[in-house]
Amino acid sequence: MNDFKSSGQTMTFTAPSGGVTSGGAVLVGTLVVISTNTIAEGLPFEGATKGMFMLPKATSQTWAEGQLLYWD
Repeated sequence: MNDFKSSGQTMTFTAPSGGVTSGGAVLVGTLVVISTNTIAEGLPFEGATKGMFMLPKATSQTWAEGQLLYWD
C-alpha cells in the first residue's frame, strides 16, 4: 500500500504560541492532543491523538465519572 503514512496514534503538529510541554494537553484547531516532548513555539512536535492519559485538573473542579467535559 503506497499511501499509508502512520497508524495515527501520534502525528506531527506545529507548536502554538508559548510552545508545548511534554505530557501537556494542546488544542490544535478542534483536536486535543498530548505533547510527547517540550518544544518551542513554531517548531514541529509530536502529539498523541489516541490513548488514555492522566492530566491535572483545577482543585476547584468536582467532575463526576462519565460527565461530559468541554475544553475552555
